[in-house]
Amino acid sequence: MAVLGQKGGDTGLPNIQFAATSTWTPECNIEAIVYCIGGGGTGGQANEDANYSCSGGGAGGTAVSRYTFLASTAYTITIGAGGTAAGTTSQEAIAGNAGNASTIAVGGSTFMTGGAGGAGAIGSGAGCSGGSGGSGSGGNLANYDGGDGGACGATKTASGGGAVGLWEDGNDGQAGIDVEGSGDDISVSFGGSLNNFAHIGSLDVLSGDGPMSAYINGQPQPIPTAMTPFPELSSYDDHFSVFTSITYPYQETMQLHTANQAFNGGNDRREAMASDYWYLAGAAGPFDGGKGVAAAVSCSVNYGSRPSYGGGSGAVLTSCSAGKTHPARGASGMVLIFPTSMG
Repeated sequence: MAVLGQKGGDTGLPNIQFAATSTWTPECNIEAIVYCIGGGGTGGQANEDANYSCSGGGAGGTAVSRYTFLASTAYTITIGAGGTAAGTTSQEAIAGNAGNASTIAVGGSTFMTGGAGGAGAIGSGAGCSGGSGGSGSGGNLANYDGGDGGACGATKTASGGGAVGLWEDGNDGQAGIDVEGSGDDISVSFGGSLNNFAHIGSLDVLSGDGPMSAYINGQPQPIPTAMTPFPELSSYDDHFSVFTSITYPYQETMQLHTANQAFNGGNDRREAMASDYWYLAGAAGPFDGGKGVAAAVSCSVNYGSRPSYGGGSGAVLTSCSAGKTHPARGASGMVLIFPTSMG
């Protein structure tokens, strides 16, 4: 169990997060608002210029309750893992995997469930549906479905993963964008966004020396702004540096301090040795779906966008005859407890 921080300095009530399966026995009565979120599904993948498209995974469902945890009573909190990813492989196309449900139970009886997000699909010669969002059940305030992964087309496309819903059903990932015929090296389909920020068109990563620029429909985009529903969950910078050679250092862009798709967020191509290329899609914001990646020229390994807090991961595709893909796994579920009184 981790304590996330107080609602305010004068309340003295700790917000509580369960990120792993636990048995919890509170020592006093705790009345709280409770969110039970299921694990997200993994997006599909297509390697080595296979004639496939692939779709993003669905987000976990959310159950919301006002509930009183009783002193000296054992509660079993099960956290659903996200769907696993096949990883780099020589197979041409592989569907994703579903996530797992999160539950809260007492005395062997489950009273809240965040359903599992569905697996991303693959399609050859026809489109495919995105992974279905999980359903919330047992919430006495609300039950929300997770967003679906975006649909994929009959051509070589990769779609984004679904987003978690906290005050309404989660938003779906963006439909797959065709990397062929556009003349672009890499195209990105956005995952679903918690705040429903509307990205219009594809995000293209343009060629050049050093970090690439993010454009939509040929125009540089402003950084979107959004409120953060739970500041304790996203009040840090998610960034790191990777050096693939002395000549071409790479640094991922910092994430925004909001539950929002980052404008660039590390959507970048890293130049490696032997004139080869790797592509790494930056992490999604909290509760958002991962981005789908369709690469035309990246002939090494294309890594998918990491989601968090129940989001579905995006699909990853390469149309390079020697290329490989490695989707991120779906995000694990979570139980969040926000006490309103203790004692």
